[in-house]
Amino acid sequence: MIKQLVMAALLSAAAISPASWAGTQSVEIENVSVNNKQTWLKVKGELKGFGKNTSLTLRDADNLDVIFHSEIVKNKRFNAKVQIEDLIYVPCKIAAVANNNTTLIDSADVTDVSSCGGYSATLSGLVTDEPIPYASVSVTVNGIPLRLQPMKTVLIR
Repeated sequence: MIKQLVMAALLSAAAISPASWAGTQSVEIENVSVNNKQTWLKVKGELKGFGKNTSLTLRDADNLDVIFHSEIVKNKRFNAKVQIEDLIYVPCKIAAVANNNTTLIDSADVTDVSSCGGYSATLSGLVTDEPIPYASVSVTVNGIPLRLQPMKTVLIR
């Protein structure tokens, strides 16, 4: 009888697919704030159901610009600090993504910030020069060169 119960338990465990295991994983942001001097953006949270080698990416939840990326989060809890002067702007809402999987995401509003929000612009036009592989393009709007954040890609065809 005990042998049959053990076999039944093993067979039912084997029937669970890896896709259903992913359902036990989650990303939870507990707090997103700016310190009193408005110099640091702090994001605290927890990765639930992940192993020791998990990547974490913090993004602006409105336009998905990368704010912070860590290849390995060694424990379940994370406490990221990003220097505000390194950002183009302070996002109003932060999204945390685990292992670049958009189904493993949480977002939260930034608190204690004096001003927040990015900008958006739609640029259209035609490049009339011959195609040049790996060419770079700089964009200036109203005399101000736009600074692109690291990891942002501009594709020109």
